[in-house]
Amino acid sequence: MSNTDMDEEHFTRENIIGGCRYYKGEKSNPYTGADEYAQAQFWEYEQICVDYMLNDESECKDMMQKYYYDYEIKDKIKLKAKTPDTLNALLYARYCHWAYIPSQEGFQEWYDNNYLGFPASRG
Repeated sequence: MSNTDMDEEHFTRENIIGGCRYYKGEKSNPYTGADEYAQAQFWEYEQICVDYMLNDESECKDMMQKYYYDYEIKDKIKLKAKTPDTLNALLYARYCHWAYIPSQEGFQEWYDNNYLGFPASRG
């Protein structure tokens, strides 16, 4: 999957989950350890994103993408993971919520150090 949202032909639950780093379609969050708080949060964000992407009626999806594009995040950061734009928008919205300041540079650092910085596999 490319670093953009998929076209209708490839818009399946399996393909969307393929772009996730933590959520693999589980019914409950597998990250339950005291030292897995960050992974548990990212799992929840990805699970929410998959549901939003499959729900054509989701106003939240449209709002997140507008936020992402209005701040020109897509064009100003270099994401190392192949996450869909909708997930990047959700991650950016969460970053802005917790950091209180929209910042491309800050998001890039947070994405690299936090979203990509924790081990995704359980084993």
